[in-house]
Formats: sequence, structure tokens, C-alpha cells
Amino acid sequence: DSFNSTYKLLEEGDVDGEENTISNIYSKKFYNLQKHMTISNHGYLGYAVMMSRKVWNEQSEETKKILLEAMEETTEWNSRMAFDMNEE
Repeated sequence: DSFNSTYKLLEEGDVDGEENTISNIYSKKFYNLQKHMTISNHGYLGYAVMMSRKVWNEQSEETKKILLEAMEETTEWNSRMAFDMNEE
């Protein structure tokens, strides 16, 4: 796919830039081929916390409660941060 061929395309000069998250630039080592980087804060990268029903059911009630509270707290924090950043 295009994402996995990006390093080679950059290396061979077939493309001269790419748009990615910092984590992707780091994990794919695009920084080895780039002299410059623009941080535009134009996108949102959300993550989902998932597990199978089997794994969930194997957790104690206390662990389930802790996980749910942590996800709720994190979601609220993230929403506040996004709102604050949009207000700037």
C-alpha cells in the first residue's frame, strides 16, 4: 500500500514530502530522509481502547470499574483540551 511504500518513494526522490503524525514519522523512520517538518496541528488523532468480550469478562469487577472510570476521565480531559485549543 501507499503508506508502506512511502519510505522508498522518499528515498528515491519520487516524492519530496509526506503528511503524517509524529508517531508515524518516528516509527517509519521518515526523519532519516527529511530535512524539515511543519507542525500544523490541523488534524486529530484519536485512539480507541478495545478488548474482546472474553478478555473483558475475565476481568474482576474492580478492574472493570477502574478501566471505565479511567476512560471516562480521559475522554472528559480530551474534550476539555480540544475545546480550549479551539478557543485559542
